[in-house]
Amino acid sequence: MNKRRGAVSLPQSWPSRIGLGLLVALGLSAPFIGPRIAGGGSGGPSTPTFVQAVTCNAATAISHQCIITGVTAGDALVWGGAWTSSGRTIVSLTDTKGQTWTVRQTSNASQSNGAKTALATAINVAAGTDTVTVTYDAATATSGVVLAEYSGVDQTTGYDVGDTGTVASAASKTTAAATTTHNNDRVVVMSFSEVASRPLSTPTGTNLAATVSRGSPTGFTTAPALFDSLQTTAGSSTVTQAVTGGNSSIDVAWIALLPGTGGGGGGGGGGGVVDAAQSTVTASQPVAPSATSTVTITAKTSAGAPISGVTATYTVSGSGNTVNQPSLTTNGSGVTTGTFSSTVSAVKTVVVTAGGVVLNQQPTVTVSGSGTSAWLLEDFSTYTSTANMIADPRGIYSTGEDLLTSQMVLDQTVGYSGLTQSMRYDMQDQTGAGGSGTTGRCGSYTIGRNLTLPAHATEIWVEVDVKTSPTFTTVAPGNWGCTSAAAYKMVFGRTDVSRFNIVPGIFGTSYTWGYPGNEEPADYALTWLPFDGNWHQYRMYMKLGGAGQAAAILMVDGTVVKSFTNVTASASYLYGIALGRNMNQGPPQNQSIWWGKVAVYNVNPSWGIP
Repeated sequence: MNKRRGAVSLPQSWPSRIGLGLLVALGLSAPFIGPRIAGGGSGGPSTPTFVQAVTCNAATAISHQCIITGVTAGDALVWGGAWTSSGRTIVSLTDTKGQTWTVRQTSNASQSNGAKTALATAINVAAGTDTVTVTYDAATATSGVVLAEYSGVDQTTGYDVGDTGTVASAASKTTAAATTTHNNDRVVVMSFSEVASRPLSTPTGTNLAATVSRGSPTGFTTAPALFDSLQTTAGSSTVTQAVTGGNSSIDVAWIALLPGTGGGGGGGGGGGVVDAAQSTVTASQPVAPSATSTVTITAKTSAGAPISGVTATYTVSGSGNTVNQPSLTTNGSGVTTGTFSSTVSAVKTVVVTAGGVVLNQQPTVTVSGSGTSAWLLEDFSTYTSTANMIADPRGIYSTGEDLLTSQMVLDQTVGYSGLTQSMRYDMQDQTGAGGSGTTGRCGSYTIGRNLTLPAHATEIWVEVDVKTSPTFTTVAPGNWGCTSAAAYKMVFGRTDVSRFNIVPGIFGTSYTWGYPGNEEPADYALTWLPFDGNWHQYRMYMKLGGAGQAAAILMVDGTVVKSFTNVTASASYLYGIALGRNMNQGPPQNQSIWWGKVAVYNVNPSWGIP
């Protein structure tokens, strides 16, 4: 995502609905991008300035993720959240950059449904794409997030003061006062009106310039919203949130971001001593033998500021390695990259020395696989259009069993691990379908295709690489009254009698993995996040046989999570792979799943299963 520089026309009143098209289907908004203001340098303090924002929402989720791209190193991220469910509290806020998140303000619940708003910050962040995850103490009925980036924020603490306010029924609510200490703080407000016919007005406050809405997550009866405004003069400060049309329950939280002291606002990195703990190292994985892993190194000072001009080198453990050291010193964001490959399947540890300092982060990369060719490979690379894909020119699908092809897309913008295309299923919001118990929106909803094996088999190894929308859910809202078992039947190994199956998202937090004759041995607690918006690699060993000769082993992202060996399976042969079966509830929103690659082997590919 490119940030625009210069004047940008911004909406001046709530609501600002910014989620469009496909991004709405993902539970994300189109990024709302503002101008970048350079740091103040030696000439004086910088001004905290809005850069961009995205919105995300989830239903019945204990964890909720939001993804922001194109972040500039040294900027600040603000997480604005709103949720409903009595008594729910934030347990943790984490991200994929390993940055420190601090919850600054949380409103008290104003109604029995426990609605709250909160604001949290991460200061002096790393560049690039970041996935931020909030975890609550239990599942919320609805959770919505606005994730915003600001330049020109103080890179040490970033936070000045803040406060909150709640009221059960009123036309407006004014928070308690807090005293800001710097002129030109950026005041950020997260508000929520709980009555559907009482939308939020633009909040007002002490010495605030024009206040702007930066985003409104969907999924609520009345959308919450994040606003901000420049406070020109410091002092005792309050924020007043009003609603239109009458009284409502109102929840509001606000914080003030400190101006940078010069050189902030996402400017280039400078000199300094490399700090082993603050500096970061990542390495792409997993990789096949002889494939390339990219090592990304970010050099930082003890204060977390990026350092340019640093020479970095690294070692890779084990044998069979070809290492390409970074050809350049670190850039203005403190970043440099190199690559490596290995002909030996093993877990490799990367150890980086930057500016003469050995860095604390030492990522591991799983090199796995073999030279074995797939018996059946579907990576969606040969199709020219959605219609071409559905037509099955390769003759590998049982097309007569296709379900809802109108909601299948050849996505030519998303690919797995170097590929450029994938097959996407777009699941449509079933809220308007009505029904309860096991009927209507509480019944079976299926988009699916079925691969046909080249021949019947009794033993196969299957790899399926898949990802979902980051707000993908299997659980309907409680007020639907569904009694069906919430789950998504994702992949079947089809047999003449029954199936092997992986079913994640059982009531949101569990999964099952089973085999013919014992398809659902138990509900197991999820040890990975199947619906977090990231690619996940599922490797499955399926072996049929009687009298203790069968086996079913499931590996997720390189780790064996469930294994059945020396069991008896009530089937004679495997004949196909089902990609997607029924969702038992909902979905209560538009959401998608991408199929990146499917590979089936009839010779052991040396994954370590078995």
